[in-house]
Amino acid sequence: CKSCQLLAAGSHPDFRDIGLEEESSQIKIEQVREGGIFLNKTAMMTQYKVLLIRSAEKMNLNAANAILKNLEEPAANTIIFLLSHQPGLLLPTVRSRCQVIRMSLPAKELVLPWLQQQLDPEQAAFCLALAHGAPLLACDYAEESKQEESREIQKTLLELLCEGLITTDAARMLAQYEIDDVLDVMMLSLLQLLRLLQTVNNNQKADAEVYLGAYSAELEGICNILDSKQIAPLHKFYKQLLDIRRAIQSPANPNVQLLLESLCYQWTKLGCDKSINRFAKI
Repeated sequence: CKSCQLLAAGSHPDFRDIGLEEESSQIKIEQVREGGIFLNKTAMMTQYKVLLIRSAEKMNLNAANAILKNLEEPAANTIIFLLSHQPGLLLPTVRSRCQVIRMSLPAKELVLPWLQQQLDPEQAAFCLALAHGAPLLACDYAEESKQEESREIQKTLLELLCEGLITTDAARMLAQYEIDDVLDVMMLSLLQLLRLLQTVNNNQKADAEVYLGAYSAELEGICNILDSKQIAPLHKFYKQLLDIRRAIQSPANPNVQLLLESLCYQWTKLGCDKSINRFAKI
């Protein structure tokens, strides 16, 4: 229909889409104000006006307060969608004025046929497993540039455990990537490590060999250094990654280099704990 064609072209007069601008880590108040002006206009083609704010948790404090006015006193025939993968980071005053609609992951039997049309069939299944069922994220993992970036970050983590790097040098190497990408790779790597260590701890060696065969050489190297005694520390480290992600997305504007140095130091302690365990056995 005409509306569908206009939406596909990004030119529907009754729809606005707000998100992160290029090279920006926050949604700014000017963007939200422009959305408010749009909402106060009369619909031109349809009965309703629709405003979509992507990554709504990335609105800075001023932007969040600006959208709050539209939520409290919405114009007639308007619908506002706040799309967020981390709704807990939204202001409580914003969340309390919205209806929560949780979007679950689609079933694997629905996703896999679609993904196999985009990627090599074997690669599709592997990337979907890495992405824990998220199809668009699986497409990202299939990109060679993403895979290379992931291997380089994992290589830095491996060298830290092997004491081939000091924390400041490692942090400097990680700082050349986007901090969100570094956190994504580290969190995914930790989930894979935890899955593997749990498998080994349950004496499922055959399954462990299958898992290792699917991982990068760098992640296999990390697996060979750690053991099941590091499961609890890895969970603790994962929580630290979540805390740092919240800090990065907050209006506080923390020092990224210091955060990375702290992460690298905490990561090296996993290797130190392993060395202590070995010494204790001797």
